[in-house]
Amino acid sequence: MLISLDTNSVRGNFGRDVSFNGRAFKNVVKTYSLEASRLDSARRYSFMFYQTDVIANHSCNLSTTNTVDVPQIKIKEVAQTVQ
Repeated sequence: MLISLDTNSVRGNFGRDVSFNGRAFKNVVKTYSLEASRLDSARRYSFMFYQTDVIANHSCNLSTTNTVDVPQIKIKEVAQTVQ
């Protein structure tokens, strides 16, 4: 799962800039530890995380063959942000 971190609330730049389907995303990181109940992209979440190394994952289930090498994080805590 790729996540675009909000640069207004993040101290520092942990991710990379990524373009996908004509859209630009900033500060993108990868995680495998996000709960399925948090996969609603219409909601905003705040979370604490640990940063790990960049991992190239070439096994992907998208219809494109593009790979994205971005820093990986492990999520520690998650809370839904009031909008």
